[in-house]
Amino acid sequence: MTPNPANALETWGVLLVSRDGEQILLVKESENWSLPRIEIPTQERIAANMNRVIQRDFGIPVISLYPVVPANSDLPVGNPYHAVAALSATGNSRPGNEWKFMSSLPEQSSSRRLDFSAIRAFQDGLKRGEIERKTGPFLRPDWFTDVTRWIADELRPHGLRLTGSFEQFNADSIFSLIRFETNGAAVWFKAVGADNSREFPITLALAKLCPAQLPKILASKSEWRAWLAADASGVCLRATCAAHLWEDAAASLAQLQILSMSTSGAMCSAGARDLAPTALRLLVESFFSCVASSQAIRPQSSVPTLVNEELEHIKSAVQNSLLHLEALDLPDTIGHMDLNPGNIFSTDRGCVFLDWAESYVGNPFFSFEYLLQHFRQAVSPEVLEEDRFREAYFAPWQAVVSSEAMETAMSFVPLAALFAYAATLWSASIRYEAENISVTRYLASLIRKMGRYVTHSRLEGVPS
Repeated sequence: MTPNPANALETWGVLLVSRDGEQILLVKESENWSLPRIEIPTQERIAANMNRVIQRDFGIPVISLYPVVPANSDLPVGNPYHAVAALSATGNSRPGNEWKFMSSLPEQSSSRRLDFSAIRAFQDGLKRGEIERKTGPFLRPDWFTDVTRWIADELRPHGLRLTGSFEQFNADSIFSLIRFETNGAAVWFKAVGADNSREFPITLALAKLCPAQLPKILASKSEWRAWLAADASGVCLRATCAAHLWEDAAASLAQLQILSMSTSGAMCSAGARDLAPTALRLLVESFFSCVASSQAIRPQSSVPTLVNEELEHIKSAVQNSLLHLEALDLPDTIGHMDLNPGNIFSTDRGCVFLDWAESYVGNPFFSFEYLLQHFRQAVSPEVLEEDRFREAYFAPWQAVVSSEAMETAMSFVPLAALFAYAATLWSASIRYEAENISVTRYLASLIRKMGRYVTHSRLEGVPS
């Protein structure tokens, strides 16, 4: 796949509707009409860019709603549509644009048949939303009014009030992410969809258990699977290569995990993935069988073929690593599988960790391994720098796990952590009937990385 250039743009058809969902803004084309079209950068947050461009081009402040898929499957593909709702009352529009009632639009007046189909799909969604409010809390065009009213009520006891300024980052009928400005510090509204529903209870539980390592939760609303959190002000690790800030993050991660040792059962019940060595060993055989089969049935694929002998060798090494880790009987703790520097903020009160959708319960050192890989890329590949980073993480663990056990564990963690990540990706992908070539390609790259580690560890004398 050819990567998109950094300044590439994509075109979206926009369903810009009134707050009551009755009217829509159309572009007049002689005797016919069409939906407005805008260009936004590819591979960037759709909602944030869409809101900005519509305000600029049409002079209308909006809130993004969700993508709209036309019902006519026989129509051309590659024409994405997105619904947005006007935040102000409909009134005079710019020349060439008109507000029309959707219910009175005849199909033959549309310049593009797909535009009309998108409008009908949007209207069907509104009808469905009246029935399925719990499963699609943000289907209604006026949902933003409910959200801001709720936030204003919850902020009042904290002496805060909304200023009217906000930035929307994610938008859909079932999830949302918006940063609101207040007369004090900013706050974040986040709601998660069914696929990431685990993030809601886990975030609330961790915020109570480890308040120093998570943003302060100001309020929550279970009907929306949403919470309101104080802004994690500080330095994002993505923006710094200062080794001492990364070391603080490593130490904070260890402290959080140690605090969570007694809650592993509750975290699993809340939806955290079970990545204990015992559970992972049950996946080894089926994972590698599936990979071998996938390679065998795609001889013409651009995915590099993995030799069966190579797969067997890697599988054996993975099983061996998991057996050794299981024998060490390390405590199960909460872990984070998406521990990239964008999810970590260094603040005056310590380091704060965000986005717990990819949480797990199992070997705590997997999380450190993921963070270590980012450290090597962002800060330093030097051994002395890495030694200090490791020491920052393992120092708090000395009161819980022996130095010998930690050293032994870290001989097997890199390979086991790679497998845990790959197996989780694979488990998620098999829910879909159609095989995703990009996922298969990525899994192949992870397995080859496992193979390189196995070869390197044998040369370095890591126990097997």
